[in-house]
Order: sequence, then C-alpha cells, then structure tokens
Amino acid sequence: MQTIGFTGLVVAFGALAVLLLSVCLYSTWQWWIKAAATLGLLLLYVTAYLSMPPLLGWPTNHDLPKQFRLIAFSVEENEGVYIWANDLSKGVQIGTPRAYVFPYNKLLHEDIEIAGAKLRRGINIIGEISTIEPSSSPQSTDKKTGHKIAHTVTLLEAPEALIPK
Repeated sequence: MQTIGFTGLVVAFGALAVLLLSVCLYSTWQWWIKAAATLGLLLLYVTAYLSMPPLLGWPTNHDLPKQFRLIAFSVEENEGVYIWANDLSKGVQIGTPRAYVFPYNKLLHEDIEIAGAKLRRGINIIGEISTIEPSSSPQSTDKKTGHKIAHTVTLLEAPEALIPK
C-alpha cells in the first residue's frame, strides 16, 4: 500500500469513530447496544492493525515451504536472517517471492552467505527445510526468545533444467 492507502484507512476509521460517537451521544438506544458497538469498533481497529504487516509484504515468521527457490537474503547479526523465496511445491514458475524471517543462527548465516555468493554468480539456488531434533548446543537456540530451533535449511545449486529462463 502506498501513502494514499494509509490516509484512506485513517480517514475511514476516523469516520467510523465519529459515527459511533454520534450514535452513542445522540441515540436513545440502550447502553448495552452502545457498549457492544464500541467494543466491535475496537476489535475492528485491532484486527486492521494486526492485518497490515502481511499486506505490506513484511517478512513473516511462518515456515518456509518445504522446497523453495532462493531469490535474495539479508542477514542482521543477532537479529534475524531474512529470506525471499518462491514456493516450488506450486511448480517452478517464477512468481512473486515471499519474505521470511528466521531467528539469527550462525550456521544458517554461513550457509546463506555461501549460497549468496553463488546467486551473485548467476547460479540458481533451491532450498529444502528439514525438521530436526533440537540439540542443547547454543547454535540451535534463538537468542531473543530462548526457543529451540527445530529445523535446518539445506541450500543446493539448482539443476539448469529445473529453473525456467
């Protein structure tokens, strides 16, 4: 969404708030109807707020597809590893990539840097997600949340026949 989209949302929600205020002040409806309308508008605001990041294309912390084509990446040490990828389970057609974020992990950082060097040379990279049993090593723990990392990302060179030109 662009700036006009944000302005439109602010104006729309402002108009709804003014409408609700006038209903609450000037109607003869019972108080519980007014309270229900106010709570409904509050829930609408919260829902809209929580729905905006995916619409804006912000990285999701949802799992990567089982097989994906690596398009780009960015590593922020001690913050996260951001990956832009296409889902290969829907075919190899080049579609709009989706942004994903992983907790920072030194092993993933090293692997993604190696894959990035290949990407810069024009070599297509495909990835696979494998589920593993989390170990007690510091590399398998998210530093921010303390959660165990229960998957690995394997990055391989894609066969030329697999990726369309």
